[in-house]
Amino acid sequence: MIERMKAQSGDTHEPEKSRRYWIMVVMLVVFGFITGFSIGIPFLLLGLVLAAVGPFRAHPMVVWPVIFAWAAFVGVFVMISPLSCSGSASNLDPVGRTTCSNLLGIDYSGSGNYNPSQLPALMAALTAAGLAGLLGVWIFRRSARPFPPIGT
Repeated sequence: MIERMKAQSGDTHEPEKSRRYWIMVVMLVVFGFITGFSIGIPFLLLGLVLAAVGPFRAHPMVVWPVIFAWAAFVGVFVMISPLSCSGSASNLDPVGRTTCSNLLGIDYSGSGNYNPSQLPALMAALTAAGLAGLLGVWIFRRSARPFPPIGT
């Protein structure tokens, strides 16, 4: 079984490339874990995605749609997720108001100690990832088909 997986992933012919691939995956996961509270989460996710598709990396129709999905997920989540918040209070309004914004300019506002939900960003990112993955499959299937003869 292991030999069959190695044959499918291309490990039998180029063990040095395989070793470099897995070293890169481990480096992405470790870097993402260490810097998880700042910039690390996308790197951690990419390392985990590359580890999941590692056995199929010789098949671009499997690998690239998954990488497209990862890029769409991270990009849309960062664009829609509330990034910066500011609060204000006055003597007239002791409860105060919190306003958060994101890269697209969507306003998340609430009264008091408001903490906006990440759920809209997560749902939009999952939707974008699914669509990007389907688009990647469609692109690779379309390019894998032979062109029809001229004149038909």
